[in-house]
Amino acid sequence: MPSRKIEIVVATPAHASMLHDFFRSVWPSESSALRESGADDPRPSEAYRPEDALSIIAVESDRVIGYLGTLPLRLWDGRREQRGHWFKGFMVLPEFRNGPIGYGLVKEAVKHVPVGLVVTVQPASWRLFKAMGMSHLGALENRVRLLDSEHVLSAIDIGQLGLPGLPAAAVRGVKVLQRLGVAKLAGATANIGLAGWSLAFGSRSRGVKTGVSTGIDYREYDTLWANARTTLNFSEVRDGEYVQSRYARTDASPYTLFEARDGVDLVGFAALRSPSRAADPRLSGLTVAILSDLLVSALRTDAMFSLLASVEKAAREVGADALVCSASHPKLLGALGARGYLRIPSTLQFLSRLPDGSRETASVRDWWLLRSDGNADEGF
Repeated sequence: MPSRKIEIVVATPAHASMLHDFFRSVWPSESSALRESGADDPRPSEAYRPEDALSIIAVESDRVIGYLGTLPLRLWDGRREQRGHWFKGFMVLPEFRNGPIGYGLVKEAVKHVPVGLVVTVQPASWRLFKAMGMSHLGALENRVRLLDSEHVLSAIDIGQLGLPGLPAAAVRGVKVLQRLGVAKLAGATANIGLAGWSLAFGSRSRGVKTGVSTGIDYREYDTLWANARTTLNFSEVRDGEYVQSRYARTDASPYTLFEARDGVDLVGFAALRSPSRAADPRLSGLTVAILSDLLVSALRTDAMFSLLASVEKAAREVGADALVCSASHPKLLGALGARGYLRIPSTLQFLSRLPDGSRETASVRDWWLLRSDGNADEGF
């Protein structure tokens, strides 16, 4: 039997039904990829407006067998803002993996996306993007703040976390504590130590006050972004429009937005993503919240400390055992260290493709990146 022809094309409204079936087969119905695709939208044709998002699909006969989506973004390159896209949602049906489909999807996508960024975990994924001319700039650093060390050390199955590169001594140490029945005692000691460390090194807020946002004032957030971006080389634009669309609170939103003020002036914000209701088998029943986003001037360490303290407190109040943050900028990483965040192995690889004439970037540390970028905060 002759092989069927496979086409790799830009998705159009005509593909909506096939995409719906594809998403249903590879992602749970409640997944973000399905929501972003517009597959459940009663007017699915509106999900394929090229100025908003672009999807590349592999089609065999009357079905989609592979998909690579994008999310629109506005990029600050230290001199100007420009339009671009995050690559998001990369999937090939199992029977077509380890072949040319993934390569073809990425090859076609980069033709249509002159400014492209991606945060990805899978080695096969980022190697494909790199092969297509994107620059691999490194990995975001993963940090975790233990909020209930007693529960964490008692319950965690460290071998199930799926974090390659964990120090063997740390793995053995946790197992020994659990075997000897002293994990809770060690955790209580760790709680005291982390609190003391944060107080000694990470509490210099100099009068900056933080609180939960009760409403987004576009002008305030635009001014905050205008001030912060002068201290940043590269970042996704985080102005009022961005904050409203990304974190505006609704009953269904998983985010709580915090504001930092110096007097009446807005000097920073942070977004806390509440723990997922779905159990993650890797976490052994532990509950993990995510510090999705944070923006301050890179010079305002005091505002960073104040926001981090408020987010940690709120995460405890919703029952989180730990708070995870992934970041790239040295100033923010320094603040996390001062607040007692522990470094764990990096998993999120970052690649970029900038147009000719853009400023050059040699490292992920030139960027202000967090888990919110590319919607990388959707899972642990």
